[in-house]
Amino acid sequence: MIALIVIVAVVALGAIIGFIVSSVNRQKALDYQSREIGETIIFGEYDIDKNGTDKEEMEWIILDKKDDKILVVSKYAVDERVYHDRPTYVNWERCSLRSWLNGEFYDECFSDQEESKIIKNEPTYDSVFILNIAEAEEYFNILEKNRMKVPLRCHLSGTYGAGKYGWSWLRSPGTNASSAAYFADGYVGSVFIGENGKGVADRTVLVRPAMWISID
Repeated sequence: MIALIVIVAVVALGAIIGFIVSSVNRQKALDYQSREIGETIIFGEYDIDKNGTDKEEMEWIILDKKDDKILVVSKYAVDERVYHDRPTYVNWERCSLRSWLNGEFYDECFSDQEESKIIKNEPTYDSVFILNIAEAEEYFNILEKNRMKVPLRCHLSGTYGAGKYGWSWLRSPGTNASSAAYFADGYVGSVFIGENGKGVADRTVLVRPAMWISID
């Protein structure tokens, strides 16, 4: 009899937890639907400063809204990382940065429920990606108003001074065979798109993820 009561209690608790999670997800969807372009949402958690303590909530800027989905870009740089692990010609589809974003970063940052809301981006069907030149041009005004924040550990690395902004990779190729374009967030003054690019093995360029999220 006691065992039966325990089983019933466990099943009931599971149903209650499931209801709470479902309610929270519905509330988040409604919250995202009410947000406008240029506003911020919370989605996922990540140890941005890599200090081994608790993860921080990930903040994302809404760049676009189309039907039942939104395009977002992270408020903070999530890493100071090469576009590719060796200096050679490489496109976005084959670069190590794409593998890292859709592997280690994706797994660490999002829950199963959040992953179910992320829409694959064509043509490479990435869950997480970085903007290309055309997108950076299209959303330039929003990006300029919401300059990428550089995490503390990147300040401490010596590349970026405290209170400074930085440059981040774009997935478009640069002008030579072993470079990729970048977005300069006013680190040396003005905000601009670096179409000439930086060498793909440059370790001083930051990563600012983007993704499409379902708000249905």
